[in-house]
Amino acid sequence: TEATAIALGELRRGGFAVTAVMVNFEESEYRDWASPPEWADRLMAEGIAFRHVHDEASLEQLCAEHFVR
Repeated sequence: TEATAIALGELRRGGFAVTAVMVNFEESEYRDWASPPEWADRLMAEGIAFRHVHDEASLEQLCAEHFVR
């Protein structure tokens, strides 16, 4: 929601590293990201990085990247 994006933006401005993870395993909901979906607009306006997890492989990759840091 917009309120959540604003709250995450406040955390980012407070010095926290913030990434939103969007989880959606439904194939029908997976879209072409040539243009970002509506929900991404507010996150981008707040400077929040976001990742989309759409299957088990992408979830594993996200977790692996976190542990490598």
